[in-house]
This record gives sequence, C-alpha cells and structure tokens, in this order.
Amino acid sequence: MDDPSGGRALTAGRGPLIPDGLDATLVLVRHGESAFIAEGRFQGQADSPLTPLGLRQAALVAGRVAAPHASPALPVPVGRALELVHSPLARTTQTAAAIEEALARAGPPPPRRPDAGFLEIHQGDWQGLHRDEIGERYGPQLAGWRRTPLVAANHSRRSRRASAPPSTRCWHGSPGRASRSAMTARRSPVTGTRARPIRGRSSSATMGSSR
Repeated sequence: MDDPSGGRALTAGRGPLIPDGLDATLVLVRHGESAFIAEGRFQGQADSPLTPLGLRQAALVAGRVAAPHASPALPVPVGRALELVHSPLARTTQTAAAIEEALARAGPPPPRRPDAGFLEIHQGDWQGLHRDEIGERYGPQLAGWRRTPLVAANHSRRSRRASAPPSTRCWHGSPGRASRSAMTARRSPVTGTRARPIRGRSSSATMGSSR
C-alpha cells in the first residue's frame, strides 16, 4: 500500500502489512453509494446509509461475489468463504448483508461480523460538512489535504490521530485468524469487485466488508 502523493509506503515503520505465516486470499469489496457521498458531504465515520442506487450496487456486487468463477473469473480460490467482516457503519453493514444473502442462495453463508478496525478514517471538523462549505472555510487546508493527505490531515486533532490506514490493523486479526482466504468490502460506490491473492495456496475464502 503506497501513498501516491507522497511516494512512500503507508505501512513504513509499522511492521509488515501481512502477518508472518498468513496463507490467505483477501477479497476487497467497495460498498455502494451512500447518502453523504450523493449529497457531496465529507463522510468519514459518519453513519451514512446506502442510497437506493447504493442498495442496487450492493446487490450487483453481491451477485458477482457469489459467482466469482463466472466469466470473467475472479482470482478467488474454489470453496466456501470462511468469514465475512465489515465495519459497524450502516453502509458497509448493508453491503455485507447483501453479500451474505447472495451467498446463502448456494448454501450456508460464512459467519458475518462487524469489526471497528475497518472503519473509515475520521475526517475531523470536516465530517458531515458539504464540500463547498469546507472549501469556503478551510480553502488552503483543503488544497493541502488534496495534494498530500497524510501530511496535511490537520483540520482536527482527531483526524490526525486517525490518519493511519485503519484496515492495516485488521490483517493481524481477521484473515490471520482464518489463515486461508479473505474478502472485505470497502468504501465508495461500485458495480464490481476486485480480488487480490495475498498468498496462494488456499482452498477457501474469508470475506469482510469495510468502511
């Protein structure tokens, strides 16, 4: 995981991103469109539910996840997923529930649980504000944040404390515990999934939904 604007690894100085001995496939899934995003508001950890479009996107991605080897096939191991993990926020809970429902049509779904380690980064005083208001009140800070978000996350103490990528803390708990394969659903609207193998000898998958 790299910081595109800063040209440095987000995990620099934090130890390995993947725990030693983990043999797993982690699948990351973005959640559907949320109300705050549709309204142009900075979201962060505000509990903004999916819009009607977001619910439709969640259903589409759930169908794709439930049939990963349909053409074009996703690089996901054959076999039942071990776990479905998501942040406690409504938007990811709704997306994870849609995936759970789709998986249940083919048999017992994997256990689903919320994990606060997958929460979105808190956006401090900007959280919940419309982007236009932030531009008017915090113009220079906003411009700096867009250029170098990890350096310029100074709009509140809380946002600075939460500036580390939260989900890097979870690899040592969720996929590591399952030790086979993992799937997580993450922020922003989508109509598809990305699957990325961590290490490739697994025959099953663990899933999770984040942010």
